[in-house]
Amino acid sequence: MPPFEYPPGFRQDFMVGMYSHYDKVHPMRTVPKPAMPLILKRAAEEIAPDEDIINLHKALLGKDAVGAIAALRQFNTRDAPPNTRLAYASSETEVLGLVVSRAIHMPLADYLATRIWQKLGAESDAAWAIDATGQEVAYCCFIATLRDWARLGLMLANDGAWNGQDMEDGVQRDIDAFKKTRDDSRS
Repeated sequence: MPPFEYPPGFRQDFMVGMYSHYDKVHPMRTVPKPAMPLILKRAAEEIAPDEDIINLHKALLGKDAVGAIAALRQFNTRDAPPNTRLAYASSETEVLGLVVSRAIHMPLADYLATRIWQKLGAESDAAWAIDATGQEVAYCCFIATLRDWARLGLMLANDGAWNGQDMEDGVQRDIDAFKKTRDDSRS
């Protein structure tokens, strides 16, 4: 895949491979501040510069990006014993992306395209940020049109079914094939 080039007149946004006109958009009306303070703070106010997500993002997409495996090495301690506290961790989603791409022997974007995106009848190509090694950044940075996100959401809301087709069947076949290959290699 050739490196991303920004069209003339566009600037790089905070995410790799994106460009934006948001700096030129002016609201038609302002939204007044609420009379009482909000219970939830804005995410930007809650995330300190040393937070894991910031470190992971910098290691994957920053100026001195190192790639997923090297980036994940910094996450080697548990906050709590297993199965005692529910907490989403982007680093775990990144690990899952590495495992899946190695198990299926293809990039995540190609897998998503053949197993889901094309079958959904997506109107547009999607884009997925890649790290310094060419691996998709699994925890974020998947860009699609609103209509295509809606298609994906409807498929998920229907337990993996789309237009009478069970999308999970293809994925399950891939899991079974991986298990067979793994078992054959062990014997």
